[in-house]
Amino acid sequence: MRNPANLRATLRIALVVGFVLTGINEGDTLASGRLGVGLAVKIPLDFVVPFLVSNRGAPGRGDPPVTGRRGLRRGRHVVGPGIR
Repeated sequence: MRNPANLRATLRIALVVGFVLTGINEGDTLASGRLGVGLAVKIPLDFVVPFLVSNRGAPGRGDPPVTGRRGLRRGRHVVGPGIR
């Protein structure tokens, strides 16, 4: 979470996924109007969990991973098709 660009990306991911998860998991309860304490705990978790997962998957050193046809960067080496 040291890199502001990673933080913005993880927040965006958490918002999008959080709204989708809230609609899937609690949509029927919200539509019926039955709001309770349990729902007040579940809805924030729909946003916190994707934030934590996407933040954990963000590059640790602040540099974006190299992806595509050339492969993924692992440490200082580039691993790609045909390279073992």
